[in-house]
Amino acid sequence: MKNNCECHLCIYQGKGRCRLGAINHDATGMCQSCVLVEVGDAFLELVKRKQFEELEKRLPSKEFDVKDR
Repeated sequence: MKNNCECHLCIYQGKGRCRLGAINHDATGMCQSCVLVEVGDAFLELVKRKQFEELEKRLPSKEFDVKDR
């Protein structure tokens, strides 16, 4: 049985499910088998900037003042 998984950055997650047959959880319920995708700083900054610009377009007014983009 595949477990539900909400960690979209885990390499084992696909379509909301864990691809592993068995996983272990720590005392807080966090998956101990999780392996996060490594994203380079340049790519991360590009995606953050793009999403921020899209958010700015949708806001009816300036709700924040960002000096360092």
